[in-house]
Amino acid sequence: MSTNNNASQTLFRFVSLRNPQLTETKRRNLGFIHRPQGVKGVFDTAITARLSGVKKSDVLPMVAAEFAPSAFKTEKEIETGEFGQLLIIGRQIAKKEKLDSFGLTTTQFFYKELIDVNKELNARGLEVFGLLWNNLIYQVVTQKDFYVKEAISHVLKALHFGFAQNMNIDNDVIKANGDKTPLDNALDGRLVMPRVLFVEDDASNPGIVLTSKGVIGQKSLGLPVKDIERIKANAEKDLQLTQSLLRKQKMETLNAELKILQENNYASSSKAYQSAYEDYKRRYQEQFTEIEKTISAIEIIKEQKGSEEELQRLYNRLKELQSGMTPFNFEGGNGLNVYDLQAKLTLDSFDLFMELCSDKSAGEIRLPEFPMDGTYKVISETELEVGKQVLRVDDRFQSYSDVVSHIQNQIASTEQTAIENGTNEQAQYANIGGALVPVINSLQRTHLAYSLYAQSYRSMFTSSRTFINFAFEVEDNSWNVANAKVTLESNTGIYEESFNNINVINGMVSFPAMMTGRYSLISKIRINVYFENGREGYLELSNVPANQFLTGMLTLKRTINGAGNEDLTGGNAKRKNFGIKRLGVADYLKVVQSVHAYVPGEVSNIENVMASELRHKSSVSRDYSEVTDTTSASQEMEKTSDTGKTSRTDMQTEVARELERQQNINAHARYSFDGITNKFEIGADYANNTARHDSARQAVMKSQEITEKAMEKVLTKISEERIQKIIKEYTETNVHEFDNRGRIINPTGTTIDNVNSGPQHITGVYRWVDKKMKNQIYNYGKRTMFEFMVPEPAKLHRLSLAVSKGQLLTAPIDPRKADKPYNMANAKVATKELLQYWADKYGVQLTDLPKEEIEVYQNIQGRPGTSGTFGAIGTQINITPDYVAKKMSLQFHATRSFFVYPSALIVSNGKGGERGIISFDSPYQRTWVEDGLNLEGTFNFLYRGQNIREVTFNVTLACKLSDAFMDNGIWRILMQLLPPMKLLIRNLLKIRQN
Repeated sequence: MSTNNNASQTLFRFVSLRNPQLTETKRRNLGFIHRPQGVKGVFDTAITARLSGVKKSDVLPMVAAEFAPSAFKTEKEIETGEFGQLLIIGRQIAKKEKLDSFGLTTTQFFYKELIDVNKELNARGLEVFGLLWNNLIYQVVTQKDFYVKEAISHVLKALHFGFAQNMNIDNDVIKANGDKTPLDNALDGRLVMPRVLFVEDDASNPGIVLTSKGVIGQKSLGLPVKDIERIKANAEKDLQLTQSLLRKQKMETLNAELKILQENNYASSSKAYQSAYEDYKRRYQEQFTEIEKTISAIEIIKEQKGSEEELQRLYNRLKELQSGMTPFNFEGGNGLNVYDLQAKLTLDSFDLFMELCSDKSAGEIRLPEFPMDGTYKVISETELEVGKQVLRVDDRFQSYSDVVSHIQNQIASTEQTAIENGTNEQAQYANIGGALVPVINSLQRTHLAYSLYAQSYRSMFTSSRTFINFAFEVEDNSWNVANAKVTLESNTGIYEESFNNINVINGMVSFPAMMTGRYSLISKIRINVYFENGREGYLELSNVPANQFLTGMLTLKRTINGAGNEDLTGGNAKRKNFGIKRLGVADYLKVVQSVHAYVPGEVSNIENVMASELRHKSSVSRDYSEVTDTTSASQEMEKTSDTGKTSRTDMQTEVARELERQQNINAHARYSFDGITNKFEIGADYANNTARHDSARQAVMKSQEITEKAMEKVLTKISEERIQKIIKEYTETNVHEFDNRGRIINPTGTTIDNVNSGPQHITGVYRWVDKKMKNQIYNYGKRTMFEFMVPEPAKLHRLSLAVSKGQLLTAPIDPRKADKPYNMANAKVATKELLQYWADKYGVQLTDLPKEEIEVYQNIQGRPGTSGTFGAIGTQINITPDYVAKKMSLQFHATRSFFVYPSALIVSNGKGGERGIISFDSPYQRTWVEDGLNLEGTFNFLYRGQNIREVTFNVTLACKLSDAFMDNGIWRILMQLLPPMKLLIRNLLKIRQN
């Protein structure tokens, strides 16, 4: 069964991509103009000698710059030279003009002069082709002059036609050139640039050399000059950061050692005071005993009103005893002396101490005059002789506290320098249509290009301070360093160091200071680097000079895969040209479909109807539905209130008054005479006592009792009933009837019984109808193409055009996870410089801190007014809240009550102990300084003594902000940083959700 319905539809379209046929590299294929074999130049030499990992595209511009003086400058230079006639013929070939006999003869004989009897290039031919191809490569690399490049191409076309005329034409040559004749194909020849110069080597190429050795002091071949200068500039900044971090670490070590010495000095000073006081009492024990006896005798004579001569004798004896005694006065000193420092500090710390605390600046110290062996001589408590120079501790530093404070200021300054020279990488995202697209770092980086700097400089007591600074650049963050091992061979021995987990920051991997103080001359250094992506690289240098930047390329090692074969690409290495297919020939095809015919198909049903049979088939379909709803609700409420109140008040008052008076008067008189003298005595006594007692008592008692009771009950009954009945009925009846009873229907529509012909059995077969379709493939184009995949290219392109700098979102950095020197793991390690850095980064105005150092002054005046001993008298000194007293300066002035007695004055030293003096002068005064205090809140200043009439104290406490306040203040500042960080994170999440 056929049909005239030829409606067609396109089912689908597809592209069939075929790999193109590679160009024939043999000389007999004249359709391509290749550089002749054996022709090499400066570009080939540079590519062969380049370091491993260096791209050819980076080497060629360097060589082109060196080749520029010998290159063709203008087109006229070629026209007027030996290639002038060939240039004219080459232009005719390019214009597809027909060559005359002169052109054919000229090209044939010119090329014939360049070959030998074996038709290979002779020395002249190698020179000519070398000159032309080197100039062509120079023009391709630099794009210096388009007309010069075209002129060289035309000359090479003419020479290529001469080559075709001089070759032997055989069947292989004819077959290789296809439908065209060899000479005609040569006229259409196309230039092919040398693959070895312009195509990057594949890692699977066994000819690649992955190992290389650099020459120290020479320019690294393969690194452009601009890249070397950029790497050195980054290395200088990284060197300053490393120096700052290393110096900060050394000063922190010095600070810790000085604090230990300070605590030991305080403890030894207290013990020395107690020991000196006990020695003083033992030394003058007899004198003290004799003085006490003399003082007791003086008191007795005074009570008995003895003679003045006896008192004067005892006073002279007391003065004689006192003149043989020296007053007790303990001056413990501040403990800061060079003897203790050079004995108890490490050599590096002592060296750094003299550098920071001497009276000469770094520029005034003449290091070349210091002995190379680092010998020195301590000549006093504050002076040190090194070579021909004398270094003296600056007068500003009188105690350990002064030195520690100075060291801490230097640490803060060094930390600020590190922050200024460090880098802190932040991820940026572009908001494109509500999607966050990471913005790739656009900083220029040369993959695996390193910089190494071996620093060495003189110090006071060591021949040199040395360390190695090392860093290299990488292409992306997949090159994080998992582990690194450094091996050093120097004049002092062989050393090894290991480093772990060094992350990529702004495309650079920067190592901390290596081999600190372990060399003065480096014979050999090897650095093995193991990356997180499974690759391994190394660097090996010999005779490394000091204080000189070295640049070059790290060498990548070959890796072995699971099958035991070399895996040159690396297990996790990034695939190059991801999403791009190779060059190929694409056939654009379309499949069109149309209806061809309808034909009987499979059997669907068979019906048998017997003779005289009437078959009737019917079917009924019914749909019935009924819905019933019932609702009921109940609520009950009852409210009861009961209140009772009882009050009672009692008041009782009682007043009592009592007055008592008593008065006595007595008088007496007496007279006597003893025969010589008359004695008369008269006296009177008077006593008057008055006593009065008043008392009042009042009692009030009040009580009140209130009882309140409330109860509420609600009862509500609601009954609702709803019955809904819906009946939906649908009936469908289908009737199919077979009638085989033998009746005949005439044309008029009436039935006629045929008695002559009886009914027969009938069998009916029902079949499906199949539709035949015609599919035809149409080829409507071939293209040589690159194919790459970009998701939604048009939409993303339009959105990217609308992206501006204002739409870039910068991910916030957690200060606890930032890299050094910006890391602030907790409040204890936070410093003022770090807090200011993070506050500036997030635009937070920090709350001004109180003054870091203050002084609390207290004047104390006392008048014990006794010649004996008196107990401890205390005065409370309130220290400003949030401050801790670290140092106390005490000035006092005292006078004795009884000038012949010695006086003693003992005061608190602020550290749980005492400090005192025994003096025979009046008045006398002293000034004491106590370091190492840790007082806060209220300080109870106590003093006691003997034979003191009056005393005046001037107490000055030098205070600093307490650690607790700084911790709380830092946390408050950190809380100020949280809102902007949360806002940034909230915006990022909102955009991501949208």
